[in-house]
Amino acid sequence: MSTRLCLTNTQHNREDVLGVRMMCEVQSPSERYRLGEAVHGKAERDKSASLQDLDELGRLAFDNSVELAVEKEMKELGLHTLIVSIAWETSQGRRTFQRFLRYNVGCPVHRRQNAHARSV
Repeated sequence: MSTRLCLTNTQHNREDVLGVRMMCEVQSPSERYRLGEAVHGKAERDKSASLQDLDELGRLAFDNSVELAVEKEMKELGLHTLIVSIAWETSQGRRTFQRFLRYNVGCPVHRRQNAHARSV
């Protein structure tokens, strides 16, 4: 499996967003594991931080983007769920976004080759 995620700041008020964090995980029939994580910014804001502390986070300007590319060999067959989680800070507070994408992993296609002797 190979996927590339891209988050672009397209806010209608053209404000910067702060401390963007993207994470990609897979839930297989037997386990859950992280494929990758991208953090844009210096530090995460904790719940006790004030709005003045937002300056310590990295700013993602309008029309700029953060990318996360992941690649993983899928060995386990069955129904899997790709979990994409994104969190960012604005002057109005923390925002989050999460999507669950289900897909089925089946047997790879095998090509059979039969060797036949040619008769002349």
